[in-house]
Amino acid sequence: MKLPRFMRVLSDKLHVLIIACCFVLLPSSSWILIGRQLRKNANIWEYIHVYLGAIAAILGVLFVVKCCLKGGWRQFFPWLNLQFSQLIDDIVGLCKLKLPSSGGKGLLSVVEGIGLILLMGVCVTGLMWLIFQGQADALSWRKYHIIFAQGLCGFVLLHMVFAVIHVVEMIKNA
Repeated sequence: MKLPRFMRVLSDKLHVLIIACCFVLLPSSSWILIGRQLRKNANIWEYIHVYLGAIAAILGVLFVVKCCLKGGWRQFFPWLNLQFSQLIDDIVGLCKLKLPSSGGKGLLSVVEGIGLILLMGVCVTGLMWLIFQGQADALSWRKYHIIFAQGLCGFVLLHMVFAVIHVVEMIKNA
């Protein structure tokens, strides 16, 4: 089935769009004071966080689905198929100060899979927080959202380090 042009372009740009959303949402999250619901006198950052966050959540879910389609889940979650050999090889290589290679079913892909889980967690809990706003359950979803968001922050930093390693590896092999 051929996707409409807009959907193909969106699919190709999901990674960049999520990076852009994270660039705004993650650093500004400490500036918001949203509890059970958006306050009547909410500041601009709170509105941006809620509405851009809802858009980012939809994009995030689409990105995770895109990554897992056509067997992609096997690369990011090889442990679901009990495939540990490349992961073990990468860990042994790290002990010998050898950088793991990108791609395949090794350490870097497994870490990216953890990032996909964290991203999905942030997206789902954020949407649930929005859906349940004004209700008692909203505070529970807020708590889960914050936990996943903190994990995603750590992942983003690690992902940036891995990206630098990948660039160094490409330069070294050029």
